[in-house]
Amino acid sequence: MLVSPALSPFRLTADDGPVLLIAGGIGITAILPMLRACVMRRREVRMLYIGRSRAAMAYVEDVEALGGDAVTVHDATSSRGRPDLEALLARQPADTTAYVCGPPALIEGTRQAARRLGWPAARVRHEVFNPAHKEEDQAVTVHTRGTSVHVSPGHTLLEALETAGVETFSDCRRGECGLCITPVSNVDGDIDHRDRFLTADQKHGNRQIALCCSRPRSTSIELDL
Repeated sequence: MLVSPALSPFRLTADDGPVLLIAGGIGITAILPMLRACVMRRREVRMLYIGRSRAAMAYVEDVEALGGDAVTVHDATSSRGRPDLEALLARQPADTTAYVCGPPALIEGTRQAARRLGWPAARVRHEVFNPAHKEEDQAVTVHTRGTSVHVSPGHTLLEALETAGVETFSDCRRGECGLCITPVSNVDGDIDHRDRFLTADQKHGNRQIALCCSRPRSTSIELDL
């Protein structure tokens, strides 16, 4: 059996163009290797690292030692307000590609700023951590046409259905691709939609759910599956 190296859709492009790295919180785990690669290849790079407080920002000293003057650390404790993402993008060379990883608000803010400046969508690449789990999640029973499946906190509907042998479809498993979107037959209350695929109107209707990350706010849901 042949096993290929792990591939990630969120990786540096192969060209030698300028790079802007934006990390928010735990997003540094994806951005730090990119910074290291840029420095090793002597590729032009700038970086913004955002966090609530410097003491809580992982690898902050490593980032500063590695990137030097190319790195800007913005922590909410000592900085006033949020960083001006549009101004940051506007200062970059015309052929810069931005890579952003962190909270959804940071990613969306960067994308909106880029659109206002007329950046092509392909010049803003992003990574979103799976938003599937929250501390307040409770157990859920998923009813399909053929069975009922218990989903405990810490597990997604998709994982539970797969374990139970229910045929499902999925790809990204983080609420972006839409492949696991499934029709909802009935749900008592609202759905906590955590995906980035459905529109606001579709989410409001509660007639579809992303199995890989979303969850009903009640203890049961019926799927047309």
